[in-house]
Amino acid sequence: MLLKIAKVRTPVYTAIIYAAAHTGMRKSELIGLTWEHVDLKAEKFYIRQTITDANGKYIFSIKSQKRKTKRGKINKGTEKANSGAQS
Repeated sequence: MLLKIAKVRTPVYTAIIYAAAHTGMRKSELIGLTWEHVDLKAEKFYIRQTITDANGKYIFSIKSQKRKTKRGKINKGTEKANSGAQS
């Protein structure tokens, strides 16, 4: 129902709302996601950076390779996406 409302009222944000609802990504992860970290052939995405707002200043953070990097699966043609963790 949320996606239907988003498509009508705010079509620009539909993809972000979809990703948030189906992957469990945090706001900072959604904002930090770039096409560089999306692999459409493998149907996966990787959260390797975040952008947060702290007292009006934006903080850009890159996750180190030693820390766990979130990843998710993109299921083409369906309304499902899964998220998990990868080292």
